[in-house]
Amino acid sequence: MGVKMDWHDFIVKMDWPELLANLVISALVALGTASLIVHLALRHFYAEKWWERKSAAYFSIIESLHEVRARTETKYSFSQQSRAPSKTIEQELNQKISHAISHLRRQIDLGSLIISGEAISATHKLMAGLDASAKTNSLPDHVKIKLTALDECLSNMRRIAREDLIRP
Repeated sequence: MGVKMDWHDFIVKMDWPELLANLVISALVALGTASLIVHLALRHFYAEKWWERKSAAYFSIIESLHEVRARTETKYSFSQQSRAPSKTIEQELNQKISHAISHLRRQIDLGSLIISGEAISATHKLMAGLDASAKTNSLPDHVKIKLTALDECLSNMRRIAREDLIRP
């Protein structure tokens, strides 16, 4: 028959330093692993939140560009017709364009904390084009220059946003 051991003999014959060392090592590995997992999860979470903010900034700027373009295009269609809009309609249209440009500038300023430098440069080029359009005496030329600057900025901004949001 085998040797029968009771609890007292088991405890006395146990190699306590080795057991304690194994417990300490296991606890340190578990803490290290848990710490690493939490760190990586938080890093992923912050990266995802940053991406969401960046995409929201680009979305808002592109939406504002479309708003300015739509109002400007309406003004252009009036300039192409032989009839001029009423003073009320023209005043309302100018007010909406002004409001849309103001909103765009605000979105650019807010987005400048998040979006790429290339996107900021594209919007500065747009603003220079909008300022240049104001210096023309002909309404059709003024609106054409404005629409050209807006179209160029929209095209560039879509490309820049795609590149910036896809980049890891």
